[in-house]
Amino acid sequence: MRFICLVLLFAATFARGAIPDWYFNNQTFEEPNAYQFIAFASGASFAEAEKNAKESIASSIQSSVSSRTEISVSMVGDVVDESFNNQAIHESQYIFEYPLKVLKRERVDGIYYIAAWYDISPLPVRLMNASYKECHHSNVYFDRVVSGLSGSVLCIESPILSKKSDHWFFYYGLDKYVKLSDADYRSLLLRTKSEEISVKLSSARVTPNSYYQINLSAKKDGYLSLVQLYQSGEVAVLLENEKVKAGSIQTFPNPQLYEGLLSDTGGKDITTDLSIAYLCSMPIDLSQFETISTQANYENSDVSAVFTAMDKCSIATDVLTTSTKL
Repeated sequence: MRFICLVLLFAATFARGAIPDWYFNNQTFEEPNAYQFIAFASGASFAEAEKNAKESIASSIQSSVSSRTEISVSMVGDVVDESFNNQAIHESQYIFEYPLKVLKRERVDGIYYIAAWYDISPLPVRLMNASYKECHHSNVYFDRVVSGLSGSVLCIESPILSKKSDHWFFYYGLDKYVKLSDADYRSLLLRTKSEEISVKLSSARVTPNSYYQINLSAKKDGYLSLVQLYQSGEVAVLLENEKVKAGSIQTFPNPQLYEGLLSDTGGKDITTDLSIAYLCSMPIDLSQFETISTQANYENSDVSAVFTAMDKCSIATDVLTTSTKL
């Protein structure tokens, strides 16, 4: 019935007025790559036209994924892979994890026409496309992420990492974001070094309920802080503005008093946590982390303060993977 209604709608349009040239000719506003899709759709309202565009894009994604199994597209209840069947996909069956961009919209004789754009590029491709040689509001840590991907010095404008409804999101630029898969989230966690401070875990990969320690070394005088960002969204301040001298070395927690920190996956098969050491010339305000680290649950956590604090200090990071299978 939907197909018949659309045919009648188009017939009525031809009878009452002209279809916009850009719509009739499928004008290319932006040239899509292998991960991007354009749809031209119409409807009795902009909302209906957008819904029809989404259904067209969902079907295009199905066809692309069927022939290009390396693209991973999240579907309701599962992830697309080689076993994906060729049944028709409707907009209601596909999770649009990224914003749909409307390139053009126009109303003619009561009919609404749109050209819509959707991008399912993997995270590394997105970050590379959004990278610049100069940024007004970049972050030293995420600059290292994109520079590592490209092999040259690049930056991301206004990066923010946030967790909402048990999903991690990465915001970049003025209006762009990506919902992170577990693999995407892990790809944003890097081991980094600096000339002033180093941090190294006693084990890079552990099983749940294992003990581990964090080794710290300061190369200059300053105030040392140690923060743990857990995949759950929790932020724990382990050391806060401890005054240290150049050449000082310590292990946290003190091995003479404690066995170590206890690893945990929170019921997941695998989690990845980030240890961050800050060495600052002046004490930094870590009270901004208290709201995050003392909340009843971590389904909604804005952890951007963990990264913005990096811009004031020398930093080093290390990554802990906790897995039920080593």
